[in-house]
Amino acid sequence: MNQLITKKFKHLLWKDDVGDPFLLTKYCEIFRRSKDLLGCYCWSRSAFLKLQKMGIISNDYKTDDNLYCFDIKVDNLARIIELGAQKRRVSRHGRWLQDKEKRLGHKILPFNPKLKENNEQ
Repeated sequence: MNQLITKKFKHLLWKDDVGDPFLLTKYCEIFRRSKDLLGCYCWSRSAFLKLQKMGIISNDYKTDDNLYCFDIKVDNLARIIELGAQKRRVSRHGRWLQDKEKRLGHKILPFNPKLKENNEQ
């Protein structure tokens, strides 16, 4: 994931307890499925409907705990980040992050890799 974003969005990078990196925005968790595909878990119905209206999602389904799961192409990552990027990293011990850990079912740990100034997207 750290090859897909620039230094400007470094604060969106996190890792789980296994060490896999992912992006965490206001509305979804974005992780790498393959070279060309990203997987998303979205907890906001309105954000999901906006993305669906844009026509950039595929293989979507809803879980019983109100998570919208879908795939997007790597080329559309910037559009999802625009939809809900936070301005700075959220507090590690805050209620918002604790709620996301409970909702997503895994630990969310800080991840600070070395990034180039302008990575290719």
